[in-house]
Amino acid sequence: MSMEMTNDQFDIEPKDIEIYKMKIELIEFVNKMKSEGLLESVEFQDIPSELEG
Repeated sequence: MSMEMTNDQFDIEPKDIEIYKMKIELIEFVNKMKSEGLLESVEFQDIPSELEG
């Protein structure tokens, strides 16, 4: 049985991918600042989990 991939499975806008990458970078930055003791007040529930367009 062969697997076929259609464009329907990957119907994601390029800007959505960029937003997702920026969110990951933000979370990594927050983790770094927290680990260095420079940031204490940001909680991850303050960062939206879904992509907003």
